[in-house]
Amino acid sequence: MEDNGTGLPEGFSLDAHASLGLQIVRTLVESELGGQLTVGPRSGGGTSVRVSLPVKAIAVPSGQPKPGDTDSARDSGASENPAAAGKAATG
Repeated sequence: MEDNGTGLPEGFSLDAHASLGLQIVRTLVESELGGQLTVGPRSGGGTSVRVSLPVKAIAVPSGQPKPGDTDSARDSGASENPAAAGKAATG
């Protein structure tokens, strides 16, 4: 993301000048998500912010629905409403 505003203060360093908000974002991006946060001047004025996050495959055991796969429950005959499934089984 870039803007064309007034830009960063002269000699800005994310390590030395980060506000609490930037520190929280940096910790989340780098420590929790394994990514990288880059903040610097934009050529022509303004600020450039780049967040890079790794993409990792999710291992799903065979026979289990994959995250975001809404059709798996319907295909297996499972009910989307557990309460309704219990009533159907008992009644």
